[in-house]
Amino acid sequence: MKKKIKPKTKAKGWRVKSERPEDVFSEAKEFYEERESERYAGSRAMRRSQRGLTLRALELALFPFESAILDAGCGNGFSMQVLKEVGYSQVKGIDASPAMVLQAKARGFDAVEGDLRALPFPKASFDGIVSVSALQWLKAGDVHRAAREFHRILRAGGRVVAQFYPKSEEEMMLFARAFKEAGFAARVVVDNPRNARKRRVFLLLDLV
Repeated sequence: MKKKIKPKTKAKGWRVKSERPEDVFSEAKEFYEERESERYAGSRAMRRSQRGLTLRALELALFPFESAILDAGCGNGFSMQVLKEVGYSQVKGIDASPAMVLQAKARGFDAVEGDLRALPFPKASFDGIVSVSALQWLKAGDVHRAAREFHRILRAGGRVVAQFYPKSEEEMMLFARAFKEAGFAARVVVDNPRNARKRRVFLLLDLV
């Protein structure tokens, strides 16, 4: 039985109407089990949202089309579909949810089950990393581990663009600092900063 998500909580610096799944479940794969994954896949609103976020992320990243790209937290492949449509042919995905990975594979995408804190790829495997709506699942103590892993698998000149949902302005800066300490130049881009419902946070990270 799923845990209930409590309504109406607030986090300093950001207006949060209710607890989110990552506040209730310790791991993404606990939430995105088979039933939730099917609901997600059938949601037109979710598909539209993920498409818009992915296009915005790519607009910020400006990856060359010949780049080898990792979709970190690929889910069922919504964002991988956008990468394919835009023109990226070397795309691999990773997600913590077995149910989501099965859906991505069923749609023809190259996806593997895995953990952002211990990526199953050799050093310098990718030119770029895209992550859409995934990093907020990392606990504070795990952000540095994921940052080091992102650094390890990127080639020289590599770039990361990550859209995520920090609970507060302080948490947003915690992520930025963790990636800086791992060896990235970090820039935070916030779309619609004054609108709590439409606010979107992106990290743009370059190897230094």
